[in-house]
Amino acid sequence: RIKAGIPQDAFLITFVGRLVQVKNLPAILEAFEAVHLKAPQARLLAVGQGPLLAWLSQELSQRGLSKAASLQSHVPHENISGIMAMSDVCVMPSHYEGFGIAALEAQAAGCPVVVSRIEETQEIFLQGTALFCDSQKPGTLAEAILQVMQDPSLRQRLAQGGLDNARRFEKLFWDAEEVKAYQKLVP
Repeated sequence: RIKAGIPQDAFLITFVGRLVQVKNLPAILEAFEAVHLKAPQARLLAVGQGPLLAWLSQELSQRGLSKAASLQSHVPHENISGIMAMSDVCVMPSHYEGFGIAALEAQAAGCPVVVSRIEETQEIFLQGTALFCDSQKPGTLAEAILQVMQDPSLRQRLAQGGLDNARRFEKLFWDAEEVKAYQKLVP
């Protein structure tokens, strides 16, 4: 966290993915703004590239959230596991999701996830392995983030459930070296 400029006492909310409309970035902004009002220690880290990068930066500035948020558009894939490991929650409130690789990577690093309640995510993220939000109602994303923030036992259960869930898919997506890298991060 120190290398990334994230305060040690911050609650780090992370999004990793393409910065496109289907990823529902307005919901992330609205939810982060609500969370930050209630918990000023909250920080947002958005990692990705896409046509909405400039829009996201401008919105954060207009909402007065620039100092509480960081945008990183050029992050090598091998650094994603470290980002996920230092995060307190990973959010993925997409309107549509092909598979949810970023959220699975977060789970593999022991990071709790909040995903939208859509058919694709409900098939991948079993009950008890993630919190679900309504992609059409950003308030539900904010509520889920606050639940993770305020309930350490829930955070621990989601982290463990997420690790178990990610292991179901490791043979499909990760080569042995990637699995070893994530396992080094999580006891």
